Amino acid sequence: MIRRTNIRRPLAVLTMLLGAVLLFAASETASGLTLLVLGVLVEAAGIAAAHRK
Repeated sequence: MIRRTNIRRPLAVLTMLLGAVLLFAASETASGLTLLVLGVLVEAAGIAAAHRK
């Protein structure tokens, strides 16, 4: 994990934005469900990276 906060925080924000885009891009098909799950996982990773000390 990246320990430097000046690098970690922008990367965390970028992963959270990517997760949000994936959540909004999800449709009501099987591939949409895959995008939704992937978006949630990316969001969780971004939030965890932002709050890690």
